[in-house]
Amino acid sequence: MIQKILRTALLSAGLILAAQATFAAQITYTETGDAGDIVTAAPQLVTGNAGDTVTAIKGTLTSSAGISEGDAFKIYISSPSTFSATTTGFTPGYNGFDSQLFLFTLSGFGIVANDDDSATGAEQSTISAGNSFTSALTAGYYYLLITGSGKSPSSAGGLIFPSFSDGTTDPTGLYGPTGPGGNAPISGFAGSSNSGGDYLIKLTGVSIAAAAVPEPSSLCLGLAGGLALIALRRRQARNNARDEFAAR
Repeated sequence: MIQKILRTALLSAGLILAAQATFAAQITYTETGDAGDIVTAAPQLVTGNAGDTVTAIKGTLTSSAGISEGDAFKIYISSPSTFSATTTGFTPGYNGFDSQLFLFTLSGFGIVANDDDSATGAEQSTISAGNSFTSALTAGYYYLLITGSGKSPSSAGGLIFPSFSDGTTDPTGLYGPTGPGGNAPISGFAGSSNSGGDYLIKLTGVSIAAAAVPEPSSLCLGLAGGLALIALRRRQARNNARDEFAAR
């Protein structure tokens, strides 16, 4: 009986794991409504089926009176060493404006940012894979923020990242939170931007967090312990019944 239950538990665990692997897919997440910018509204959680690989995010930076907003997304970085985010590359109808990309912790502290792509020097933005800022991160949830150039995150102490404009050219490298406000969480934006429109952020190292599934060995130990407890209680009940009968 015990062996049959254990075999059933192992089979069930195996089927669950196999189902997750079978149905995992590569997906593009599309912004629903208007994603928040961390400061004025909550970032939008990137959703899908557990285990899916998120290859891109599509959305729109809308404008009001010529000033564009920012969009932030809560993403699960499953592979920090291969994580990347970029708006570069030809995508018809997307990324026709000067963008910036920023990565934050869930507490709002800056991790890394880019204005202009390092490889091409173009106005599109890239947080490249394998950089020193993200490779050492642990797998988990983070905030990815996109804005138009000129709209830069700030904290109570000032700009979180170095200024992205010297009045002549925009920087092309990756930047850590070394601005005067870099040791505090984001609380606002410095400057504004008239750059906006439809965007597509291509991603690597990002997925939909999978639900925790107990290891088969853990299931076996748990079931064995439970069955042993049941057997012990039954034996105690039989002993008690025998003692009561003998005492009569």
